[in-house]
Amino acid sequence: MYLLRRLVLSLFTLWVLSMLVYGLSTLVPGDPVLRFLPENPTHGGLQQMERAEQQYRRLAASLGLDKPPFYFSIRPAAWPDTLWRIQPLTRRRALDHLTGRYGNWPLVQEWYRDLRVLERALAAMPADGRKLLLDETQRLVTSLTIADNPLIIRTTLRQLGEVVASDSTLSRTLSPLIEAAGLTFARLEDQATPARCYVPDFKWYGFDNRYQWWMGQLLSGEMGISLLDSRPVRDKLSDALVWTLMLNLLSLALVWLLGIPLGLWTGRKARHPIARAVTAALDLLYSMPSMWVAMLLLVFFTTPMFGMDWFEGIWLSDVPVHASIGERLAAMSHHMVLPVICLTYPVLAFFVRQLKQGMAHALQQEYVRAARARGLSERAIVWRHAFRNALFPLITIAGQMVPRLFAGSVIIETIFNIPGIGRLIYDSILRQDWPVAFAGVMITAVLTILGYLLTDFLYHRADPRVRF
Repeated sequence: MYLLRRLVLSLFTLWVLSMLVYGLSTLVPGDPVLRFLPENPTHGGLQQMERAEQQYRRLAASLGLDKPPFYFSIRPAAWPDTLWRIQPLTRRRALDHLTGRYGNWPLVQEWYRDLRVLERALAAMPADGRKLLLDETQRLVTSLTIADNPLIIRTTLRQLGEVVASDSTLSRTLSPLIEAAGLTFARLEDQATPARCYVPDFKWYGFDNRYQWWMGQLLSGEMGISLLDSRPVRDKLSDALVWTLMLNLLSLALVWLLGIPLGLWTGRKARHPIARAVTAALDLLYSMPSMWVAMLLLVFFTTPMFGMDWFEGIWLSDVPVHASIGERLAAMSHHMVLPVICLTYPVLAFFVRQLKQGMAHALQQEYVRAARARGLSERAIVWRHAFRNALFPLITIAGQMVPRLFAGSVIIETIFNIPGIGRLIYDSILRQDWPVAFAGVMITAVLTILGYLLTDFLYHRADPRVRF
């Protein structure tokens, strides 16, 4: 029952994290669909404009952006339940801001329809040597569709009327439409109902929504497409995760191989001068930022300036994508020493200190004195009795080391140019490749929760009396 409850709690935590990550993904700037579309011409005719709109909608559907954002929404009554259908995203956001300013969605919708009629009428106009004039008119009309500031809208309408009035053919066709749009916007300002923006309203969208689509993609392993190179996010993350796991597992192995003997020995010999010196040295290492240490190691041990260029510096090896683990290890062997040191020493210092305190506390218990009175050897007392009862701090640290190592690997991978998942997330954020960044965050969260779930399992194995 204990493990079942922990498993349910872990799944609930993952669900909350997924909603948090998804919520952040909806707040990123820019329109991801436009990253896959070629640059639209300023004027290409009605048919070309319709093809561009159809292409946009197809791409939006392939990215799950043609659905409502969540199962439900609690928004003011001024907003409709169909605003999510407006494409592209820049126009939807402009209409959203206008609705929040004026609170009158029917007139906001009429304003948008007037602009659409004007846009289609302009696209149907023949060029006939007026390309520059048509391009300028198209630019002004497009700016109106994404504008949400009243001053900018009124100024753009006036400029649009002046540009169209300079050509009789354009004026005869477009001037009535511009005037109708201007009258609609004037009515919108006069008939504003901002009080509706303070009346809450519950809207149910159903199960066919973007969050459920996103979660389905995530659970099936289809995490989307990179905005930079159009590669599947799954492939980019799997390639990077191999390097990160290799780096962190080596560091974790060193922490255990060095930390357990050091922790047991310093716990037994707490007053020994050498034990005190080891503890002080580890405390000093723990206080040194890994970023600063990494830079020092790069300067002193990878350049010939100081005569100690014993290791490879920044990782530049060309390893095939489908290389085996052995080939990857061989390629990285010269580059792994310094990064592993930077990842290991702060965790090792923390690990040894906690194990030392647990061991010192266990050796002071009555059952240890009773074991000594029965004539048991010191080795048996330490390993069979004291060490077993000092396992709880050890298990706790083991669970905490997973997020610690992954958090540290972001900095270390960036400094040493290791193509791991930390470096991938960092580069994706800088280059606004949000599908990769958020999928990487979810992968890291899953690994962290699995680490804590393993800790709970080890707690129960070490002491069956542990309860939820």
